[in-house]
Amino acid sequence: MQLFYGKPQDIENWMELVTQISWNFPGLETQEKLDEHKATVLKFIDKRQAICVKDDARIVGVMLFSRNRNMICCLGVSPDYRRRGVASMLMNEALQSLDRTREISVSTFRADDEKGLAPRALYQKYGFIEDELIETMGYPNQKYILRPIENEFDNLPKDKGTVKIIEIHGANAHPTFSKIRAGCRGIVIKDSLMLISHEINAEWYLIPGGGLEDSETIEECCTREIREETGYIVQPVSHFLTINEYYEVTNYKQSRGF
Repeated sequence: MQLFYGKPQDIENWMELVTQISWNFPGLETQEKLDEHKATVLKFIDKRQAICVKDDARIVGVMLFSRNRNMICCLGVSPDYRRRGVASMLMNEALQSLDRTREISVSTFRADDEKGLAPRALYQKYGFIEDELIETMGYPNQKYILRPIENEFDNLPKDKGTVKIIEIHGANAHPTFSKIRAGCRGIVIKDSLMLISHEINAEWYLIPGGGLEDSETIEECCTREIREETGYIVQPVSHFLTINEYYEVTNYKQSRGF
């Protein structure tokens, strides 16, 4: 199974899953409501705020989230794929995309509603706590919130004009460079401990990070690489160092530290 950002060509498979599980979602009881939801999904896809998990070509989990409102809007998983980590895959990606320095919210079923057992347990696993009782589409729900993470880097420079730049020229450096590789690494500190990754084969201890993917910002790269290498979800708060590393004959590397 793999996670993808939704594309317009996914909409029919996406809605096939939504229709399958619509009985579990107030407000999707009629075809008219499903059609309205379809239009909403396309808007979220256009804003890159719609993610799905696929098993081959089949969509088995979906989520909509809003960066502007900093909330998870909709989460659904195929009954055939529950308890297989699909919801966690979606949650991990959404939390990476939302602003962890602000409160994140989600609406789910109330404690006395049997539909709420699984989603409430999921949100609680990620640190969400109960908030006010609300109604959604006329259905009794409860708001859950994830409190902002503590910022341990407020004293670091956030003005790009203060970013330090270091040039490292290896002994085998060459005056011309036809290949450029951009990447970033993140320094993560909590309780006076720094997060380090261990490259077992080479016996190296490294600051987690890696190369930039197409259309990815350096902040997104930093968050993704740390999550992939360590399992931790972080929100970059400061760009404070750029290192230009010159290697071998036609290789040029650039790393940026957060």
